[in-house]
Amino acid sequence: MRKRKWLLISLSFITVVIICAAILPRFILYLAYSPSHTNGQKLVENLPTESETLNTKGKYLIAFSKVGNFSPEKSGALYVVDENGDFVSQSKKINMLEPIGMVNDGEKAYVISNRSAGRYQIDLHSGKIESMNAPDLNISHSFSLYANKDYVLYDVADDLENGQTLVYWKGKNSGQKKTLVIPNGFLHSVYIKGDTAFIITEDPDAVAYINRCNLKTGKVLSTKKLDLPEDQNNYSGLPSNPSLLLYHNYLYYPISGGIDDSKENGKIVVIDPKTLNTIKKIHIPDKYFRPDSLDIVDGQLVILDDYNYAYKMNKKEKFTKLEFDINDKQKNFLSNDITFTEGIEVKNHIAYIQTTYRVRDEQKDIERGEINAFDLKNGKHLSRTIIKRPFSDYLITSFTVLD
Repeated sequence: MRKRKWLLISLSFITVVIICAAILPRFILYLAYSPSHTNGQKLVENLPTESETLNTKGKYLIAFSKVGNFSPEKSGALYVVDENGDFVSQSKKINMLEPIGMVNDGEKAYVISNRSAGRYQIDLHSGKIESMNAPDLNISHSFSLYANKDYVLYDVADDLENGQTLVYWKGKNSGQKKTLVIPNGFLHSVYIKGDTAFIITEDPDAVAYINRCNLKTGKVLSTKKLDLPEDQNNYSGLPSNPSLLLYHNYLYYPISGGIDDSKENGKIVVIDPKTLNTIKKIHIPDKYFRPDSLDIVDGQLVILDDYNYAYKMNKKEKFTKLEFDINDKQKNFLSNDITFTEGIEVKNHIAYIQTTYRVRDEQKDIERGEINAFDLKNGKHLSRTIIKRPFSDYLITSFTVLD
């Protein structure tokens, strides 16, 4: 039980009440584990000067934001951090309250907010920061974000009665944005192959649907309710985590073990991309493992949870455990201080896992969390980057890997 979703502040009162019923347990869990404030004390010395453009020669691009009922205007900023955790560059303050997703396609990075309408794209060569809002949809906020070499896609969370609007564009044509309206709840997971998008949505009752869309025509081709138990869905910490992909001509989607994890193992749902029918559910052989994100390495499906270990599954559905080579001292530290895995990015078969933990001593411990990199071929621990907060009231983060 380590994941969260955020409330939609722009919905009607009735809709908010309905959504609260579905997501309040996860939201309360997040609040219970959120790091404490530090009396306005500046936490990182010698921060780079604020700039209109970023120096992107670093390891990670990180979005920091305030938390709580702050005005969205100038509520966040973007930072470039090197592998040692040193701050290389920082942006001017921008309209970004609680960044919920961040990805990049090698040319540009993209970030969306869950409590403001701030959505930005960052040119990874020039460091230029621009809004990526569609001119007539500079409203509300977002739940999810996806980018590959062909498409960029995000949602505009709005009133459920009329469906959710998706904004997308192809390649470098960010000036030629298209939209489509998708039914049945809010965007959760996306996988795009060619011009076809497979999109999983969840309604306020946490009922999940899969939708097949033609991005060339902007049409929803078909929609089907996923055959899932009532309390089982994907608890991805950040919706840009890679939690839906195609493997041996079927879509694979990880789901939790339910509200009471001790009673149900997590599962991998197998979906026919042509009919959208649920073919089967494959049980994870470990009731403590929380399947979250996916990759394909050497012909096997890799299923990720946190910094401890992953599972590999071949096409015959045989599982093997992939232990991450992390030293006992660090593992003990994380197991004692861990809150949740906040983000996972997979790049070139390396998993970058962001772990967030409680700040125990307001005067001495200024660590916000860390990003660990693991080779998904052999489990080797490649790097550990401690992420400190640039300011005491910047508590929400999202990241993407630059190199």
